[in-house]
Amino acid sequence: MPQSQADAADFLDHAMHAGSNGAFFVIADPGDERYLGQIDLTSINWKLRSADMAIVMGAEGQRNRGIGTEAIGLMLEYAFLTLGLERVELEVATANARAIRCYEKAGFRHEGVKRHAFRIDGEYADLAVMAVLSGEWRAARAAEGGDRGEAGRAGKDG
Repeated sequence: MPQSQADAADFLDHAMHAGSNGAFFVIADPGDERYLGQIDLTSINWKLRSADMAIVMGAEGQRNRGIGTEAIGLMLEYAFLTLGLERVELEVATANARAIRCYEKAGFRHEGVKRHAFRIDGEYADLAVMAVLSGEWRAARAAEGGDRGEAGRAGKDG
């Protein structure tokens, strides 16, 4: 995944021109529109109505501001309400406790672990597989009072 603004631009350009089956969004600072990261839906399977999600936030100093959490919420809203998906899945390093907590807060549930699925610093590491289903996400939003529906997104009472 890209780590700099230039890397992100190259990645997004390649994804758009390669006919990639996904949706790619840049995460920008709400104050000055500076690049902070990106969030993607990839491998969209229209038959199963599922996709993989990935998010990369840039510099460490830009974390813990709630922007990544907000981006995940917006991406899930897009996936379930706009695209009509049933399932969004992701993989995260089991050692990345901060990210796992963020995903759990967004409604993702643990489904399993892929042992020795990647290498970091020359060592094998495990990936947690997590997913959220449309019905789970909708129920959680309704319980939080966040189910705005079509009228709410249009800024109308309802």
